[in-house]
Parts: sequence; C-alpha cells; structure tokens
Amino acid sequence: MLVHSLDEIFSMAKSTHWATREECFEQLILHLEPSSPPGRFHGALLGDSTHFANLLASHIDDAHYKVSQAALQTAINAISIEALAVSLSNHLHLLIPSILNQVSERSGGGGG
Repeated sequence: MLVHSLDEIFSMAKSTHWATREECFEQLILHLEPSSPPGRFHGALLGDSTHFANLLASHIDDAHYKVSQAALQTAINAISIEALAVSLSNHLHLLIPSILNQVSERSGGGGG
C-alpha cells in the first residue's frame, strides 16, 4: 500500500517496531524510483532536506539490518535524482558518519 503523506511516512520512522521503520523506507524507495515522476513528493523532500538527511543518518545504521538496508537503498535512490543529490550534499556531515559506521560493521571492523 502506498502512503501518500510525507509526514505520515516520516512518522513511521519513529516506531519502536522494526517492520514499521522498514516500511517507512520502502515507501520512500517507491517514491524515489527512477520511473516515479518528480512532483510534489520530490519538492517536499527538497524543502525539508535537513529532516530527510537526519532521517537517513539515524537509520542507515539502525539496529535492525532490514531497516538499515532500506535506509541505505533510500539514500542511493535519492542521490540518483540530481536535485536531491545536490540538496543532500549540503548535509554530508550528517550522512557520512552513519554510512562509514555501517560499512565498518559490515566489513567486520566493528565500532570505535
């Protein structure tokens, strides 16, 4: 089921249940598919890029691997859209630590 409200999607990320958090990112992935027409949704993400970057950063290294994978895929889809890539580039200080932490954990490097 496709949820249309960005606020509703963002609120799903706050759930204590991993499947609801995963669904948040699955919904974002659907909206950010290359075949998805740009429109109000992309504009809303551009207008709230700090919140979007914080959302990605806080879930790319989520404790549940399915949420983490979905958040990372969302980031990949977002940066494949030029306007979102430019917008998110202003928030690399939020995103890079989470991405590096995830890469380190996946490679067996553990944390600090």
